[in-house]
Amino acid sequence: MPASKPISHPPPYLKPGTADGKLPEGLRLKDVPLSASESTLCDIGLATLVTGPKSFASTILVQPFDSRALIGIDPYALRVFRWDDQAGSLKPVWNSGANVGLGYVWAKIERPGEYVPIGLPRDRLLQQALRTMAEQRRYVDSNAVKDMEEITAVCLAPLIDTPLEELDRLRRALAVLEVQSTLRPRAELPITIGRGGYLNAFPLPRNATLQGLRERLGKLRTPHGGLPEEALFFRPELFADFDPPWPVPPGPRPWPLPFPWPWPFPWPIPWPRPFPWPWPKPWFCFVVSKNWWMYHHDQAHSGHSSGCSSITSASVGGLRPRLPMPVALNGTIYSIPTIVDGKIYVGTTYGPGGIGTLYKIDLFTGNIDDHFDTPVGSGYAPGIGGSPAVVHGKAYITNIPGTVQCVDLTTMPMSEVWRTDLRVPSQAQNQPVSNPYADCWTGPLVVNGRVYVGCGEGEYDAYGFVYCLDANTGRVVWLFSTNKYNAAADNAPNAIPQGAAVSDPLPAWAAGFTVAPEPPVKGCSVWSSPAYDSVLDRIYVGTGNSTQGDANPQPDMLYGSGVLSLDAATGQLRGFYEPTAAQSYRANDTDVDVCGSPLLFANGGQRLVAIGSKSGAFFLFDAATMALIQFRQLLPYINDNPATPVAAFDSHPGPGENLWGVFGTPAVHYGLGCLYVGLGGYGGIDGNSTPFLRALDWATLADRWVTAVGADGIRRYTVPAPPMYATPEAGLSSPAVVNDVVFITTSKPGLYALDAATGLCLWSASGLTGDFVLGPAIYGDFVVVGAGNMLDIWSL
Repeated sequence: MPASKPISHPPPYLKPGTADGKLPEGLRLKDVPLSASESTLCDIGLATLVTGPKSFASTILVQPFDSRALIGIDPYALRVFRWDDQAGSLKPVWNSGANVGLGYVWAKIERPGEYVPIGLPRDRLLQQALRTMAEQRRYVDSNAVKDMEEITAVCLAPLIDTPLEELDRLRRALAVLEVQSTLRPRAELPITIGRGGYLNAFPLPRNATLQGLRERLGKLRTPHGGLPEEALFFRPELFADFDPPWPVPPGPRPWPLPFPWPWPFPWPIPWPRPFPWPWPKPWFCFVVSKNWWMYHHDQAHSGHSSGCSSITSASVGGLRPRLPMPVALNGTIYSIPTIVDGKIYVGTTYGPGGIGTLYKIDLFTGNIDDHFDTPVGSGYAPGIGGSPAVVHGKAYITNIPGTVQCVDLTTMPMSEVWRTDLRVPSQAQNQPVSNPYADCWTGPLVVNGRVYVGCGEGEYDAYGFVYCLDANTGRVVWLFSTNKYNAAADNAPNAIPQGAAVSDPLPAWAAGFTVAPEPPVKGCSVWSSPAYDSVLDRIYVGTGNSTQGDANPQPDMLYGSGVLSLDAATGQLRGFYEPTAAQSYRANDTDVDVCGSPLLFANGGQRLVAIGSKSGAFFLFDAATMALIQFRQLLPYINDNPATPVAAFDSHPGPGENLWGVFGTPAVHYGLGCLYVGLGGYGGIDGNSTPFLRALDWATLADRWVTAVGADGIRRYTVPAPPMYATPEAGLSSPAVVNDVVFITTSKPGLYALDAATGLCLWSASGLTGDFVLGPAIYGDFVVVGAGNMLDIWSL
């Protein structure tokens, strides 16, 4: 057999860590031999000398590695250490981590020095010996040199004095125990098979033999304060205690409790930007629920997790699959999961026999606790197309073939409480509309005892509506037609286009409704989940194109391809914004639905609505007046000039559909004052020019991550690459924020964790299935996505 090539690490490099995008002057990098090679057991043979000023602005050091160097090392424990001349030892840089999927370690640094990635041993016996050393050393007076030396000798003695055969037998037994009992995927375990088909012990660092390890231990020069690896047993994130600092009885707790200020904070917290350290956790986070209880977390669709989580930029590299295999479901997942009280609720489409299924799955074990099959129906697709909303022990779901259901989650099996068909009139449900081609994709908004949903279908001659239903009965409280039927005045609530009314005149039981003239066009469907502003008592929702707008540029026929504001109590129209042709990527773009949901937030006392369009346009409105505050085209132009669009995509010479803009919902980071927007639709994007995620200032919509204009005239982010711009993956999804990390899913399919302040990719998932992953849900230390017919769960 040919000899394997020696391990060779790619060269290190620097990325800007500050908003000005500049690297400090005078910094130089050089690969060097490790100065303290005999003072550590778990380095990966990589050391970088940084020279330059005595101190400098926060800068990101990236050290790519040859994956073979990780043999015998737990990669999820990797951190960067800096040689400390005064202490004569390596000290941890806690604001560092490893992206195993992309093959590099990173650290935010502010001083020159020698930087060395170090992890923990994968072998459990050696790991336990080092753990015991680390724990015992903390009980000893730091000046007691003799005691420190004795701790090292005593803890390593079993590895040196025990017969090799007995040690190997114990190591193999520990490996077998882990393989047979772990919930982690087998692919993550360093499994090798030895003689007779028996499992080998897990490898030692540098793939050494036991004899080779003993020789290293014999040469080991333990610094006075201990081996650098010992610090990794006391990583900051390992000590997160999210229980109250007083004893509480078992069982349900009386949280969440009301705070004297809104949660999450609706204003920027005055911390330095970007942060040279991980985002501080909120005080008293244990009084705030971790529930991700409806589409995009909450009624404002913030995409911002709540409660306590140890996921930060420094710890997210340790995310691992929770289960040996993803949870297999009976159909495709078209929505973001909902997580409440440790249970995942997710719906599927295209199940056996044309059904959809609502699943209740245990977050910690992946066990399917229960399921509820939705009725068979015709339409664009069968099953559940939106995220369930879980409120007071009930799940509210929409089925694509036009029905809304309430399901009791406390019964076994789950049982239907009520069902309202938005296609078929019903006296019992006070539903007076006949709309046989309507589909319903929205995740229900449930607030104040009301359920808000939208329906319609632009391509199949259906009418568009927004409905308000009673949460207890499903009866229609009010409805609003999104097809404008009167040129002189805005539509009134409860007015039904003549062609959609159950009859004309209406029957006596529909006395609260009126028949309106037939509108000139249909369509104007509501694809997304409405958002609710509790101060203004209004809901906001985007609309799809009218049947006329399917083949014609803006302006669309009202109320198509725009943003509606309705009174939540009455359905009265409070405002509508219709984008212009000039705001589209190309002025002749057609079929430019505003298909994602709005995000509502407050900035400096002003209540705002943020939403994007298929055209690539992104808008910021005053929530009270629907006046446009800011506009930004998110798709790139050459030299930032709208007259020179990128020819690699959207190159239609005449009117044509734009498939490349915003299809999801933004997420907000309240501390940074930043919005995160997925970019690219089912038509994909030109991966070389277009980012799958934008980070925008929430006041100006300017890019918050560092950009630079390339030789081709296209402005790109500099820090998130890779993976950005590497492959043509689209961000047809809704990002999610936790602490100082933003998660984004892509059409690759991919799931990435990026540093919220700089865009550095901190972690990437592997093994996802399906074509599109529409966004993650975050619950404490868990991240959950639906990919194809699989539910993937990661945890720290």
